[in-house]
Amino acid sequence: MNKSRVDFKLPDYHEVIITNDWLLGFIEGEGCFRLNQKTVCFTLSQTAVNRYVLENIQNYLLKLEDSMIITITDYKPDKLNQKPYSVLYVGKGNSTAYTFINLLISLNWLSVKYWDFIDWVIVFILISEGKHYLSKGKDAIALINSRMRLKRTLPYEINKEIMDLLQSESNYIESNSTGILGIKQNDVSNYSIKHISGSYVLATNTESSETLRFKSNAECAKYFEVSKVSVGRWITKNTPVMTKKGNHFFMYKKVVFDE
Repeated sequence: MNKSRVDFKLPDYHEVIITNDWLLGFIEGEGCFRLNQKTVCFTLSQTAVNRYVLENIQNYLLKLEDSMIITITDYKPDKLNQKPYSVLYVGKGNSTAYTFINLLISLNWLSVKYWDFIDWVIVFILISEGKHYLSKGKDAIALINSRMRLKRTLPYEINKEIMDLLQSESNYIESNSTGILGIKQNDVSNYSIKHISGSYVLATNTESSETLRFKSNAECAKYFEVSKVSVGRWITKNTPVMTKKGNHFFMYKKVVFDE
């Protein structure tokens, strides 16, 4: 078994059956909640022969919300005796994180990794509200990062400074441009004052000039009753398209604030 195994062929009747509890157990054993001063992400790693497990997890999560950003990347060995491996990333984007958090927070955790998850959620909230631009936010994220994984000691507590920061108003403010957020305060001089509020699919009716905005190709496809592939083709076509809901011009727009 394990290190001595050379035959990885599974029987034809084998299938991967994933449930919420099975996935949580796998995450408690193999998952990694990653964070730095600007971003958070979650990863699961497996040797290349077990890539199919990650693919099934990816499909399972996409059933919760098909616009989630979940990717699998393959890597060559970078250490002696290391095997090729694959990594599943639950990526950036508020909608992806919210869906993932809502799933995990509803489950019955059994290991200390639960506290890594809670810290990860705290940092996600701080970043999503622009509080990583504040000196207090930067210090809070550094403190949280220093106590995660094997460095953790119990009992767990959220100190008053972090709690006050969580309960304070967002550090982002609406600008005059739709979908673009400005920053109220920036104490961290080495951060560029930039925030990507989101990427959108814009569909403009050529007759009424009304523009609809969708958060993803999937959301746009659902509205126009077509596949995501069709929406992608409409965007690259760069000419008006006759749809079931009228003649529309489609374009992809990334909304960025840069001061």
